[in-house]
Amino acid sequence: MSDEIDSGFEHGRTPVGLEHRQTPVGLEHDPLEQLEAGPIFIVGHIRSGTTWVLDVLTAHPEVAGLFESLIFTGNGLAAPLRPMHWNPDGSRDMFEREMGLGQILERDEAIADLSELASRWLARALEPQHRYLVEKTPADASAVETLATLFPDACVIHVLRDGRDVAVSTMAAQHTWQRRGKENAPPPISSRHLWQIGLRWARQVASLRQQALTLPLPFYEVRYEDMHAKPRETARELFDFCGIPIEDALLDEILERTHFSQLPRTGPEEFRRAGRVGDWRREWSHVERLLFTAAAGEVLEQTGYAGPAPKRAQQARELLMRYEKAKRFM
Repeated sequence: MSDEIDSGFEHGRTPVGLEHRQTPVGLEHDPLEQLEAGPIFIVGHIRSGTTWVLDVLTAHPEVAGLFESLIFTGNGLAAPLRPMHWNPDGSRDMFEREMGLGQILERDEAIADLSELASRWLARALEPQHRYLVEKTPADASAVETLATLFPDACVIHVLRDGRDVAVSTMAAQHTWQRRGKENAPPPISSRHLWQIGLRWARQVASLRQQALTLPLPFYEVRYEDMHAKPRETARELFDFCGIPIEDALLDEILERTHFSQLPRTGPEEFRRAGRVGDWRREWSHVERLLFTAAAGEVLEQTGYAGPAPKRAQQARELLMRYEKAKRFM
């Protein structure tokens, strides 16, 4: 499937040698100096297989891993870099005075401070044998912009999965493990929410793919479906992109160890649910397929997961978009 699409993404990378790594601005000592290359970040929509890719890469003995540190999200280090801190003219127009961090330091100083802080935090995950560091968060575009600002020698892996299977997995999680221990949890989402799930998936996938073409970081897009259909080839390409040397024997061992059948706590009510491809075909009614296609049909087509949306889906989208617009004035 992915072979049919010219995404414009970079599918290779020359490893950055230790002697070429640059110490972060303002630092005399780089907390990550033992790494052979900049940090590797895994992003993608939730329930897209980002954890699987993390497991494969961090099964290598020289790779350290962090599971959803949330360092670079909107609630983390992305917040101090928001434009509101660096818009003195706008704040003076509104409040007749400045606001935000720009009152006390320059943006370059903030970047240097945040880069030092992030480096020190990430370094806590390293042990003496580690030469590479992978962090995964199902992140949005603002998080990718933040890590690009703080780590210009980083690289990004975008895990892409058919949005319809993402929606099936998201709904299953809402009904099962995400509700455990939550007595006052809101009602789980139902099929009528497929419109909203489709909109979110399409927006995030589109924004991440656009960043791959505009941000000065090496991006690699790996498909969940390829991890299933051709695991050895796909894993080899992942390690090559990251610049992580790996012998065939170790690669085979890693793939066996991280295969879904070998993982603990899998099942319909677990975090790792089924690991299948195409569940939406078995589980969705005609109306449910129409709802999701109305929301995400254009991106499904752009990514090669579906052909042009049928006329009924286009009509449904127009009606639902009018409803969304009307809600803003209610």
